[in-house]
Amino acid sequence: MKANGLKFVIALALLTVAGGTTYAEIRHQSADDQITETTTETSDEDTTAPIISADNVTVTVGQKVNVLDGVTAKDDQDGDISARIVADKSLDTSAAGKQIVHYSATDNSGNIGWIDRTYTIVKPKAEKKAEAVADSAEKEAAVQEASAIEETPVTDEAAVVEAAPTAEAASETTTVTNTIDGAAAAPQEPSAPAHQAMTMYINGAAIPYQNGGSAGQSIIDGNPNGTVSTWGGAAVQSGSDGLNTHFIGHNPGIFSAIFGLGGGSQIIVTDGAGNATTYTVSSVTTVDDYATEISTGNNIWDMVTGTGGGERITLQTCIDDTTNLIVFAYK
Repeated sequence: MKANGLKFVIALALLTVAGGTTYAEIRHQSADDQITETTTETSDEDTTAPIISADNVTVTVGQKVNVLDGVTAKDDQDGDISARIVADKSLDTSAAGKQIVHYSATDNSGNIGWIDRTYTIVKPKAEKKAEAVADSAEKEAAVQEASAIEETPVTDEAAVVEAAPTAEAASETTTVTNTIDGAAAAPQEPSAPAHQAMTMYINGAAIPYQNGGSAGQSIIDGNPNGTVSTWGGAAVQSGSDGLNTHFIGHNPGIFSAIFGLGGGSQIIVTDGAGNATTYTVSSVTTVDDYATEISTGNNIWDMVTGTGGGERITLQTCIDDTTNLIVFAYK
């Protein structure tokens, strides 16, 4: 395993290396400088996030959809910033169902607005009508078949005699039937899933975690093959607080399991009381050590480590010395 582990997380953890200045400190100093320079121009600090508007949409199977259509963003200082809206994924309309797309937009002061849009994907009307007709015809055929069996007379007396069981046989048959029915009617208690508290389940693998918060880096460094830890977002994982929790872990190590995740994969996470929450992966991306997305060049620092965006989790591990794998999953 590489000694430096998760460089991005180390940078996030505000560690100081050999008297040098970390990225987070540089970022803080830059912010202070900006505040000093702009104080002479205005005394108002912009802390209001832009507002994104997006109505829920119903589309048909196979329809081509641009997820940015109908989505707008306005900021109280910068005005219309719809051009800055970023969607976390495209829409897959190959099958009927519901999908959620998450949007974000950042104003000139770095404030980020969030919104979710639900897409309901339905079958075309013609296909629905054909299915309804087929169902109706199948039901009618079943009714006719049942009626024909009920109305068929029995004319062979020998067959009637042969078919009629003796009283003793009938009694035995009744006893056996009742016994079987009684056994079948007995309620079966479902076996409870073996979910351990403070555990993450990924593709059948049980991965323990700790609510480390700001101490998360030292926790995983001390046990790279045994545990992951919370770091950014909400320090304590909960499936009902409506917040993002950021989990970090080592690769090579216990968090190598997240390389098997993709869009639609499910992750079960239990809290300290053993309550389980299922999250569905919405997107997987790679970033450099400063949270800049490799594919787009956008900095997604707040999306990874912030608490906003609804009930969700963010998983992070290193790919190599300069890049990190990020997995976003929503409840």
